[in-house]
Amino acid sequence: MNNFLKFSIAALLLGLTVPIHAQDSLKNTLSFQIGVAIPTGSFAKADAANEQQGFALPGFSANLELVAGSRAPLGWAFRVGLARNPLRDSAYVSALEESRGSKITSFSIEHGWRSTQLLTGPVFRIPSGRVEIDVKFLGGIAFALAPKASFIEQRAGAPFGSQVLLTPSVINPSFSFVTGVSARIPSSTKTGVVLGVEYSSMVMKRDYELFANQRDVILGRVVANNIVISVGIAF
Repeated sequence: MNNFLKFSIAALLLGLTVPIHAQDSLKNTLSFQIGVAIPTGSFAKADAANEQQGFALPGFSANLELVAGSRAPLGWAFRVGLARNPLRDSAYVSALEESRGSKITSFSIEHGWRSTQLLTGPVFRIPSGRVEIDVKFLGGIAFALAPKASFIEQRAGAPFGSQVLLTPSVINPSFSFVTGVSARIPSSTKTGVVLGVEYSSMVMKRDYELFANQRDVILGRVVANNIVISVGIAF
């Protein structure tokens, strides 16, 4: 991750030093991108049931972004995005059994980690022949939801298993940060292909309403870090 940040900073410095021979102002561009969200750090770990580990698998990302033209090489971005990361079911069940001292006989999940982001921030544009490279630093608010699941556990000495429903209590807002690099390759006078690599980070609150069993399951806050590789179209 340090290498990624170093690359972004280097690209930014390059963008500030490359002379702009085209126009002083930049046109507005609207793009739609989809890609894969690859969890990193504690978000991807699945060793133990604690507050930090997210048990997240690679998932789906999509965003709609408007970059408003400004004085070259600076633009400003406005983005609506979403991310979905499935849960690593088997590892999650094993960690729950270890932390709760019980046997889980049935486990089902309705959805994994979910978030919707509203972001804005500066974009530094680097002209390079027919390719336009954007370096982005975006921040804003994310509305996140923890995984929703249910399981039946068998405790020692109990004649029957009991059901536990893991229902996220709230869709909680949190700060979200995204930095990355994208390249726009014109395919016509009005459209182009966009390729991007980004790093996103947000804090997701894991808080559940429990039924049929009032013992703690997993609470706390998870830092959701994803490397997002995307492709899209720009207008």
